[in-house]
Amino acid sequence: MSSLAQRIWRRIGYHASLGFTNLLFSLKARALGHRLRLVAAHREAFVGRGLEIGGASRIFSASGAIPVYPIAHGIDNVTFSDRTRWEGRVEAGDTFVFDVGKPPGRQYIAEAGDLAAIPDETYDFVISSHMLEHSANPIAVLNEWKRVVRTGGALMLVLPHRDGSFDRFRPVTPLSHLIEDERGRTDESDTTHLGEILQLHDFARDPTSYSGRQFRAMIEENAKNRGAHHHVFDALSVARLLDYAGWEIVEMEAMRPFNICALARKTAPAAVPHNEAFLRGDAEYLRASPFSTDRAQLRAGR
Repeated sequence: MSSLAQRIWRRIGYHASLGFTNLLFSLKARALGHRLRLVAAHREAFVGRGLEIGGASRIFSASGAIPVYPIAHGIDNVTFSDRTRWEGRVEAGDTFVFDVGKPPGRQYIAEAGDLAAIPDETYDFVISSHMLEHSANPIAVLNEWKRVVRTGGALMLVLPHRDGSFDRFRPVTPLSHLIEDERGRTDESDTTHLGEILQLHDFARDPTSYSGRQFRAMIEENAKNRGAHHHVFDALSVARLLDYAGWEIVEMEAMRPFNICALARKTAPAAVPHNEAFLRGDAEYLRASPFSTDRAQLRAGR
């Protein structure tokens, strides 16, 4: 079989693995332009200047499910290296093109958890899609993002849901583990989860064309390429993570085929976030979730 035929066959297998309902949803979303309700309800959160970690991300574009780019006055960007497997070559400076109709933003080459070049409370909002799972120390990263956003500023966070992704055979990472990573100052050289990834990765859900050997080589060099998902999330675990990191959750929504979307804000230093409604097992966003792991929280009464 030719390499092109292999890629086509893998793509067919990937969509089949998502299930008929998710496939229909994906096709409908592309045709009609699915939008999260929280964007329309909180449009003002994205007016001003923002910082994106990772990206540029299609989900934030004018045709995406969370169209932040058309709203923002400007967006800067942080990428961990001057060459990544997602963006290719990256050049520091005023080079970040997030919307062809707007001036480029400033491109920083830096770790997501070490934004030393950016002063406190610089930005009106921070956005990030499918990046935090690649971080070995998510709480430390969220704390650094909170430092660079103004009081009252927003965080729009998108993470992969285990049920819809190639992580579906892996256990959800407990908050206690993430707290240990923070307290132990775990850095990006961490290899704790690499064995689990190699054992439980679902190639049928992986849209890339990696062979088993190619995937192993990538994971074993994760400190260089950052391809591994250190941690695995469902919707409630994301709420618990944001609450522990001191963000006040505004809204959450799970969205097929594999997204957990959370809008949060930075409170005043002395304020205590009130996230009780999002931490209950009977929370509305769990009831509305298309993912079985989230709905199982209701049955478990967690």
